[in-house]
Amino acid sequence: MMAASLLSSITRLTPFINRPAVFNVLVEGSRTLYIQSCLFRAKKGTRERKLKLLKKRKAQKAALLLKQGPYVPYTKRKQTKDGETIQKRRISDDDREEIADNVWHADMFKFRVFSFEEAVKCVREVFHPSIYNLPNAPINAFIELDMSTDKRTKFYEGFANVVPVNYPFPQNDDRSILAFCKLREQMDDVTEAGATLAGGAEIIKQIKRGKIKLPDFQFVIAHPNIMSELISIRGLLRKKFPSIENGKLGVDLTQLVKDLRSGVKYEAKRDEFEMDYGYVDVAIGHVNMETAHLEDNFQKVIENIKTKGPKRKKNMDNYRFVTRCFITAPDHTEKFKIAVEEYLGEEEVVSSDDEDEEGTAGSSEQPAQA
Repeated sequence: MMAASLLSSITRLTPFINRPAVFNVLVEGSRTLYIQSCLFRAKKGTRERKLKLLKKRKAQKAALLLKQGPYVPYTKRKQTKDGETIQKRRISDDDREEIADNVWHADMFKFRVFSFEEAVKCVREVFHPSIYNLPNAPINAFIELDMSTDKRTKFYEGFANVVPVNYPFPQNDDRSILAFCKLREQMDDVTEAGATLAGGAEIIKQIKRGKIKLPDFQFVIAHPNIMSELISIRGLLRKKFPSIENGKLGVDLTQLVKDLRSGVKYEAKRDEFEMDYGYVDVAIGHVNMETAHLEDNFQKVIENIKTKGPKRKKNMDNYRFVTRCFITAPDHTEKFKIAVEEYLGEEEVVSSDDEDEEGTAGSSEQPAQA
């Protein structure tokens, strides 16, 4: 009975509903009711979870903004906070004239190339008793690097190392060394040589428990007989993990400690704005040292820096990792260019296919270090 009456009502209202204006009003009203029902259908926990996620993202953006600073347009990225344009650090003298006199303006002519002996003599004159009177002042080598790669958008990162030299000199820096070894005799010898802390399995357990903090040590060395136990804290050591490649793994730990304590420590830095420009400012000795000893130390440093650079490819014909070098007086403007090519020798040319094969072989030999 009710079904028959409902059917008759629909039949009578059909002409009225089929009118366009009435039909649109009914459709819009039903759509609004459907959307509202969907919104209120969500659970309270779902809304709270999305609200927490939104707050977390805002906090992350605020932290990133605090760390990196506000967004800077590309046209103004090479400007300081005061709006001043940053000057390029790599100064090219290719478009300058050759020196034609014994007196010249440094900014208008090419750099004069000194021999190593002449450059050291000029620095000694700066610290002469009649001028600055610093007989024990250090002599530095300022080495410029090309951090570019065969890809335009990629550049090499900075690096640091300690170079053993034949003529060590006092350096005012504290070098803390952590040595891993098993035998008690080795621990005593390493400690006597100058290691800050030496030990074996007990030290590894204390590191895991957090009683010994790894950031307190600049260098970590190890004997091969303890490497199986040292693997357990490899994730904590990260870049400090001893290996043959970084020179921190060896049988003669005493000699390793002596080299780290007395060697020349340098750090290659990359410019923040000029991404393909890198430099090393390192002390190679003191003014009162013999010139031959200073040159020998410089030779060791420049050879070590060269090994850290990339191998030259066939498509990089004019590429040199070490581009220029100056002998400088620290905290002074005097600098004297030397012919660094005499100390570098010939660079090995490697094809891209050979380099890919070497990289593939290296990754297959040491999959754990990837």
